[in-house]
Amino acid sequence: MNCEIKTYTDKNGLKTDYAVFGRGKRVFVIIPGLSVKPVTESADAVAKAYSMFTENYTVYLFDRPREISEDMTVFDIAENLYEVLIGLNIEKAYFFGASQGGMILLSLMINHPGIIKKAVLGSTSPRADKNIKDKIDGWVSLAESGENEKLHIRFFTDIYSEEMINSLKSGIYSLIPECTARELNRFCILARMCKGFDVYDKLNEIDCRVLVIGSENDKIMCKERQTELAEKTGAELFLYSGFGHAVYDEAPDCKQRISDFFEND
Repeated sequence: MNCEIKTYTDKNGLKTDYAVFGRGKRVFVIIPGLSVKPVTESADAVAKAYSMFTENYTVYLFDRPREISEDMTVFDIAENLYEVLIGLNIEKAYFFGASQGGMILLSLMINHPGIIKKAVLGSTSPRADKNIKDKIDGWVSLAESGENEKLHIRFFTDIYSEEMINSLKSGIYSLIPECTARELNRFCILARMCKGFDVYDKLNEIDCRVLVIGSENDKIMCKERQTELAEKTGAELFLYSGFGHAVYDEAPDCKQRISDFFEND
């Protein structure tokens, strides 16, 4: 899979890294969830996972801006992404936003609806409830203490199903990357952004076609948050059973479900 890593520099010098793969006429934008390491480091794996889209779509995988500050919000990240999209001459696209990426996508759908052809929201929420905030506080506490191994074990346990964790067994430690203090601090800033996110009262402004995909067993974004998201936006809703928060990685038919939604007018 030919996956190109590129950087867009905005008018203020802010750099955003992204990956591109596929050469189809349609544009498909993936906004991933939280991660400690740069998204582009796993771009080849993402390209392989989404290879079914490469014939009909040119796929863009966007990281967050390289430089972020404590006072930035999810809405600021969305505005930066919008500027990048316009700078790349992407005027209309199909979108998939996962977890925090779904929050960023919701911000785009509300503030820049013209750029959205169709949107898939995966394992996300229109607002941060107590459970979401508690999970974030747990991750941030470990990251601030520099406990990289414990952070990733907690993170994996929270986002994956018990079946997935059990299948990894001791091999889970091989998945833990080496992370710098700068990367851990960046993760903390991004994670805390979710705590102030709330677009519940603006969901009725969304008028594009939407699919909400989630899991009944999500330990972070509970079933109630995903259900209210679908109800308030008039979206199609599909909740898996037996998978965790990262259902978009675990469920073998999830990519096909996204593709079918995009293709069926």
